[in-house]
Amino acid sequence: FHGNVYGNKKYEFFKSCSIFIFPSHFENSPVVIKEAIAAKMALICSDIEANKIILSDKCNTRFFATNDATDLANKIEEVLKNQVSLNDLMQHSAKCVIYDKRYAAEKIKKVLLGLQQ
Repeated sequence: FHGNVYGNKKYEFFKSCSIFIFPSHFENSPVVIKEAIAAKMALICSDIEANKIILSDKCNTRFFATNDATDLANKIEEVLKNQVSLNDLMQHSAKCVIYDKRYAAEKIKKVLLGLQQ
């Protein structure tokens, strides 16, 4: 647990990890989750509403009960013990093009082309 990390250090952390753990008790729209998805990580997140809204249909997340350290530990252990499950979660993150910069660039291009007409 490193707290807030920015810039190149953050990039290096994301590049070297396969699992992202997000134990937040409150969020509105957590950007860091979208960054973890773009980095193709498996996610273990608290079951707060904001996380569930973003992640429930992605098949890349194991949710744990907020404020339940035992449930969090169990989810971590479950993912670490099963390489197939870990790979499956990571592959589902890789399929989430909604957070991919190529997808965003294509959306922007369509908007700009629409403005020219």
